[in-house]
Amino acid sequence: MTEAEEAFKAKVFEIADGIRNEVRVTNATVRKHLKDQDIKCSYTRLVPLVAEWKAHREYLKRIEGEATLPDTVQTALIHLGRMILAEGAAKEQARAKALKDAEGRAVEKAQEGRDEVLLAADRMEEEIASLRLEVTRLHDALARAQSGRGDPQAEHGPIAPTPRKAAPLDPITTVAAELNEKDARTQDPDALLADIANRIKGLLADHGPCDASQLHFHLQQEFGKRAAAMQMPLEAGWLRHWLRGFTGPAGGLIEDKGAFDLASRTADAGAAFQARVMADVHGLLEEHGFPMALPAITKRLAPRLGQELRLTGGQLGDWMKARPDLFRKTAKGWFASLPSQA
Repeated sequence: MTEAEEAFKAKVFEIADGIRNEVRVTNATVRKHLKDQDIKCSYTRLVPLVAEWKAHREYLKRIEGEATLPDTVQTALIHLGRMILAEGAAKEQARAKALKDAEGRAVEKAQEGRDEVLLAADRMEEEIASLRLEVTRLHDALARAQSGRGDPQAEHGPIAPTPRKAAPLDPITTVAAELNEKDARTQDPDALLADIANRIKGLLADHGPCDASQLHFHLQQEFGKRAAAMQMPLEAGWLRHWLRGFTGPAGGLIEDKGAFDLASRTADAGAAFQARVMADVHGLLEEHGFPMALPAITKRLAPRLGQELRLTGGQLGDWMKARPDLFRKTAKGWFASLPSQA
């Protein structure tokens, strides 16, 4: 900024300070006083300087410009206005926060209601699928009974039942074998169920645990048209309901967190894990050379097995009692190792 520009700026500030208590400070009033002093200027040059003066002096045109108001009153009014604005802003923020919280609670309630509706729909789908399967079985039985009336063999009286083959231990395999003994015609629902059971066993053996939706995806590609031709409910809900009939202590499947798996594989894995634990316990006792209590064994064994070890002292004690070839009970809850037979 040149000296002339600095002098002009100082003159504008001087005039604005002088008329502040008499009239409102505007571009027009400042320019009028400049003309009275024979100082020419354009609005382009004047407007930025007047705006800078107002910002520097905290000028409020709606309060100032009244000559009768003392400076202290003007300052108090300015602070009061700022307090009112701040209070209004705080109230608006609180109101916005309350609205946001209310909206969040409404969304949560709607989500809970939606989850309940979906759960009820899932249960209803399973029940409908079960009823459809039962109706299909009844229709098939009725059709077979009606077609058997004209059978020439019916005149010779009842036919002695043929001896059944020995059923496998796996229940789902048993069902598949029993259904396979029947006539595996294309329109036979039992034959379709047998094929589905065998395919599920293959999928679980190849892919490991699968939920009903994953199994349904594979089954729909292979058996979808065949099931549709027989009006059978090959749906995820029906499949989940049907597979749960093979779970339980005596079942061939297990269900964990919605996923199904072969019980035989889980049993084999459990037996292998138990054998591993017993070997580690035997090695631990031989390493220390003196009897140890079950809590101490569990504590020392945990770092070796990591997160896989989720055994209580009682369960570990039962396993050790079942291996008299490796362990000897010295007192209640205390065990010692025996020399290995190998």
